[in-house]
Amino acid sequence: MLKFFFKPKWNHSNPVKRLRGVQELSAQHDEQHEILVDIAVNDLDPRVRLRAVEKVCDLTALKQIILNEPDEIVLNAAQNRYYSLLAGTASDSTPEVVTGRYRIVDDSDDEDLKKFIIHHSPDEKLQFTALQALVSVDDVARIAISAPNLKIRDAAARMAEQMANKITSAPTPQALPADAADGPSANDSIDTLRAEEAKAKLRAEMGVRPRPPKGDAPAFRSSGDTLQIDEDSADALQALLDQKLANRKKA
Repeated sequence: MLKFFFKPKWNHSNPVKRLRGVQELSAQHDEQHEILVDIAVNDLDPRVRLRAVEKVCDLTALKQIILNEPDEIVLNAAQNRYYSLLAGTASDSTPEVVTGRYRIVDDSDDEDLKKFIIHHSPDEKLQFTALQALVSVDDVARIAISAPNLKIRDAAARMAEQMANKITSAPTPQALPADAADGPSANDSIDTLRAEEAKAKLRAEMGVRPRPPKGDAPAFRSSGDTLQIDEDSADALQALLDQKLANRKKA
C-alpha cells in the first residue's frame, strides 16, 4: 500500500530528487529506458534532462532531442551521446543499439559525425563508410593527414586527389569562351554575318579573291581584273579589310 503514497524519485517535484532518481534508472531495462527518454525530452530542469540524455540508448530519440533541445549544454551532450553510440565508443553501445549504423552514416548530412567516426570508431568498415560519405575535398585531405588508421589515410589521399582532379577539370564560365559557355546568341550570329558580308563587298571593290586553301600553288597575277595573292600578303590584306570595315562603322 505504501507505494501508492510515495512517488518515484524521478517523478518528484524537487529537481534534486529527480536527478537522484534518474541516476538509479538503467537503460538496460526497457521500461526504465522509456522513462529515461521521457525525462530527457520533457523534464523542466536542464540538469535532469542532461543526466537522462547521458543514459539514453535510442538513436532515434537522441536525434529528436538534438533537433528540439533548447539548452546548449544538454544539446551538446545529446550530440556526443549520439556520436559515441553510433561510432561504438560508448561502453553501452551494443549491436542492438546501433542496428543499421552503416546506412545511417552513409545517409547522414552531418560531416562532423563522419569525421568523429573516422577518428574514433573501432569499426574499420564504418570508418570507410564515413570517409566515402564525406563531400568536401578539404575534409578528405585533412583525413589523409590526421586519421589514426593508416588504411584510411591512404584511401583518403587517393580520394582527395580524385576529387581535386574533378574540380580542376570541370569547365567554368570563366574558363570557357563566351560562345562556348552560353552558346552563340542570335545577335552574335547576325553581327558575324554582317561583318562577313561587308568584307565580301570590300574584296569585290578591290578585285581580290578569297585566300586560297593552304598548300595551293604559289600566288600569281591573273590576266583578268582579279588578283590572287600568297598567305603573307593575304594576312596584310585581311588587316586592311578589317580596318576599312571599322572605319565604315565609325562613319
